[in-house]
Formats: sequence, C-alpha cells, structure tokens
Amino acid sequence: METIQSLIGVLKQQIELYHSIYELLKEEKSYISKWQIDKTLETVKKKETLLYKEKILDESRDKIAKNIQKKLSLRNASLSELVDAIEDRSIKDELISLRKEILDITNKIYSENMAIKILYHTNLQLIRDFFEQIGMIGSSSYDSFGTTQTKPKGVVRTA
Repeated sequence: METIQSLIGVLKQQIELYHSIYELLKEEKSYISKWQIDKTLETVKKKETLLYKEKILDESRDKIAKNIQKKLSLRNASLSELVDAIEDRSIKDELISLRKEILDITNKIYSENMAIKILYHTNLQLIRDFFEQIGMIGSSSYDSFGTTQTKPKGVVRTA
C-alpha cells in the first residue's frame, strides 16, 4: 500500500511538471513567433531544467512500478496492467484518473511541440529565402564519411 501511495505521489508530481512544461512551451511559441530571441533562449534553458526533473521523476516512477510488480508477481507490466492488478477500487480509480490526466497533458505538449517545430522550420525558410534574394548563397556537400561539409557563403554577382 505504501509503495502504491509513492507511485501516486510521483504521478501527481509528473502531472504538475508536465503542466509547467506545457505553459513554458506556449511561452516559447509566442516568443518564436515574435522573433524575441533572448526570451526564446531563456525558455530553452528553463525547458532543459524541467526535462531533467522529468527524467528523475520518470526513473523514480519506474523504480516504484518495479517494486509493485514484484509484490503483485507481475513481469514488465505497464501502468495500465498494474492498475488492473490492484484490487482496492478507490486506489484503482485514482490511478486511472492520474493516467488519463497524464495522457491529456502529454497530448497537449505534443501539439505545442509540433507547432514550435513548424514555426522554427518556417522561420529558417524565411531566413534562407532572404539570403537568396540578396544574393548570398550557401551550399552543403558530403564527405566520404557522410558528414555535412558546408561551403563558405559568397555573393552572387549578376551581369
């Protein structure tokens, strides 16, 4: 029972952390779209810290889940399988609710990440197009090891 309460505690901490990550991603998206480089870089640093915390919580959750698996004589069970094996209805309901909340917030995080990826791609394309329009070109080639070798940019002269 104590181990299950520890799992519930870690899941609640993860949910709280995921909400923080989601809010930070929304800020980052705003900064990217407004070309606020300094604030974008700040959010990237904050995001790295939050992702480190998430890694620690995830490791803790895995460790607790393995202890529960041993007690319930399960092997490599997912969170859903652990929930199914628990007989206490109130604990089962709470774990189901937490699992649903984690899935909801991680789906939101995924959507924000995709929006940010599109913004970055669009911004980079705008920059590339600008340099092409003013006659600055750059090209890449590959060496025999498959690594990219960027050639220096130059100015194209028109007749």
